Amino acid sequence: MQKGEEEEEAEEEEEEREEPEEIEPEVGPPLLTPLSEDAEIGSMPPWTTRISSKLVPQYAVAVVDCNLWPGAHAFAISK
Repeated sequence: MQKGEEEEEAEEEEEEREEPEEIEPEVGPPLLTPLSEDAEIGSMPPWTTRISSKLVPQYAVAVVDCNLWPGAHAFAISK
């Protein structure tokens, strides 16, 4: 008789496992939003732009620094 009880318990456990809880997917911010939509920090703009060299501007690189995330930088060469 114990085998019958064990089989019933095993079937009940399998039924419980087959019914996973429904997990709602997380929704984050959209990717690649324009810089103009970034939040300001007090009165400071979220991004600061500068040129890498004023001595030789034809070979300079444009640099964009993020004021919200220190250490986040972007640069561009040419037009």
